[in-house]
Amino acid sequence: MSDIIAIQTFVKDYLASRTSLRLVAFIEENDQTLDGKVRRALAELGLCGIIGSVAGTNPTPDSRLIDLDLTFGVRIKENIAINRDKRVHIDDVADEAERLALTADDVSIANVVNQMDNDTDYVLVAADRSASASWAQLLTATQALELVIRALHFQNPTTSTTIVFSGFDEHNSPSDAQANFDVRVRLNPEEVQ
Repeated sequence: MSDIIAIQTFVKDYLASRTSLRLVAFIEENDQTLDGKVRRALAELGLCGIIGSVAGTNPTPDSRLIDLDLTFGVRIKENIAINRDKRVHIDDVADEAERLALTADDVSIANVVNQMDNDTDYVLVAADRSASASWAQLLTATQALELVIRALHFQNPTTSTTIVFSGFDEHNSPSDAQANFDVRVRLNPEEVQ
């Protein structure tokens, strides 16, 4: 069962490590302080990802092989007022080199710069303006959800598990959407001593 329990933590840690998802705070649904963490993430970052609890069934209970069909979701919530409306757009730059050459007089933390060569908005998230790691792509909930899907589809948290994307749902609006995943688990059928 450790493979099953580890899935939610793997998903949270894996998504949090993706450079393109730096502006999303990921939280496990079974976290005791979930509501407070969601409110704080939406107020500070504007985007929050909630990794749902894992549930499942054994489709072949009469078989000696143990195959489990598990499901979970990753729900992305966006505070549009914080994420899009209240951010200060500073400048348009031609490319990454020009963006990384900006100075403290040009841009401050949480300011947005549009990079014209790829038509992408970037947010300064750390003081070292000349480092790529100090910048994060500004994402809407829909864009973040697409990156979550691409990041997780066919990931293998353990040698006996595979995550596959199975669909998505919009909750209240495009700023509140969920990607659904199936997890294929093949447990060792050896007799337990």
